[in-house]
Amino acid sequence: MDYIIFIFTFCVMLFLYLHIQFHYKTSNDLEVYEIEQPTKCKLEEICDLRQPVLFDYKNDLLLETFTINTLMEKYSAFDVKTRNLTNTPENDEEMYIQVPFINGLAVTDKSTDKTKDTYIIENNADFIEETGLLSIFKQTDAFIRPSLVTTCIYDLVMVGEGTTTPFKYDMHYRNYYMVTEGEVTVLMTPPKNIKYLSPQEDYDHFEFTSPINPWNVQPEYSGEFNKVKCLEVIVPRGHVIYIPAYWWYSFKIKSNATIISFKYQTVMSMISILPKLSMYFLQSKNIQRKLAPFNEYKP
Repeated sequence: MDYIIFIFTFCVMLFLYLHIQFHYKTSNDLEVYEIEQPTKCKLEEICDLRQPVLFDYKNDLLLETFTINTLMEKYSAFDVKTRNLTNTPENDEEMYIQVPFINGLAVTDKSTDKTKDTYIIENNADFIEETGLLSIFKQTDAFIRPSLVTTCIYDLVMVGEGTTTPFKYDMHYRNYYMVTEGEVTVLMTPPKNIKYLSPQEDYDHFEFTSPINPWNVQPEYSGEFNKVKCLEVIVPRGHVIYIPAYWWYSFKIKSNATIISFKYQTVMSMISILPKLSMYFLQSKNIQRKLAPFNEYKP
């Protein structure tokens, strides 16, 4: 009987080990794969190579729904979360401020004043649920959604002209970004370069960023960043880019753009990052942030 228990325990541990190691796997080749009209099976195989993938995904429902004009017409009164990229919040201040969509869109637009603070709209799961847009995400993501998914995270990101987003990496099993309006340039570098990027771990928001602006490197970081090799990919309207876990990336916008994201976790992918999820849980219980009242919010 003990022998059977030992064999069973060994098999379970081996199963867990192999699957966790699979999720720790990364690739450091500086290249992006481009495929046209892939099948779901082929897409899954390519994504498991842990290389960035660019592919055409012209879904009419998504392209028609997620535009500035459509969102303004139907959902202008709903609140979205905005983030100030110019001023970093203090430790006890909230990173995101909720404002009506019409106001959030106004503060992201720098076309009339290049000197004002830079804002983006992101982290809008609540907006997506309240407006009923969640059903559209669920109707249209069967092609890219992997099997055995436990968590689906959808987001709406709106970025103004000339804006660059923070340099960061994600830990989700699948990270897809679809451009539904405008055009986005993505700068990426593989995981091996983390030692040159002065990584910052924010467990309150579960965000892993670098203080370096890869588009215009600050003098104090130029020595280390000169060792980093990056690639740039232009993502036009109607295309999706898959960014593997642990790959660093930043967006640059030439004209106002609308982006939607699809992020997925499986049971094993969550187990593989359990230490960091535990830190996130503990941090969420131990921190209390100050929220700025709406009447004090002056973009």
